[in-house]
Amino acid sequence: MGRKALKPTEDWEADVNSTKDLGEQLAKVCLETASRDNATYADIRLVNTVIETVSMINENPASEESNDLGAGIRVLYQNTGWGFASTDEVDPENIRETTRKALSLARGAAKIGSRLTLAKEPTHVASWESPRKKDSLTVPTETKFEVLKDATSRMKAEGVVARRGQMSQRRDLRAYREDPSNSTRWRATNSLMRWIFPEKLQS
Repeated sequence: MGRKALKPTEDWEADVNSTKDLGEQLAKVCLETASRDNATYADIRLVNTVIETVSMINENPASEESNDLGAGIRVLYQNTGWGFASTDEVDPENIRETTRKALSLARGAAKIGSRLTLAKEPTHVASWESPRKKDSLTVPTETKFEVLKDATSRMKAEGVVARRGQMSQRRDLRAYREDPSNSTRWRATNSLMRWIFPEKLQS
């Protein structure tokens, strides 16, 4: 059984560091496996995604949260063939197996591919965070329900049979590492509020 998704907290730095630390552990396994099997180049991307959806239909509230964790691995073989494989089982053994799958595909592609030259780029270590006044995922669900209740209550009118409102929040934490030593990590969060207009009885 692979590792479960990293549960979010109200501490952004702690969440980012947890994703980064896990990414570094798995990157070591991935890159060592690819190097041992004579890959020209390899990289791994770990993505930890949290999505919360809050909705209100008439006066009935509902909420749903999903937390997904997965890794994508890319391998170049003999400067000719690319291979890609992904997994949602992010423990060392599965990362090792996924790297080998990517390498197998790269070997096959190398038989019909054309030779390429990677650009010479210095090592980069950086982080990026989308600007925000407040992380919407830390706002209590009850507060979101109150906002939706207020908004949908204003939709009341003769003939209206359904009043719907919905909020969706998403946070992506990503860690990336490539061979030989280039690395970067960043995080992003997106919020969406969607109003669904009242439905009226058919005349």
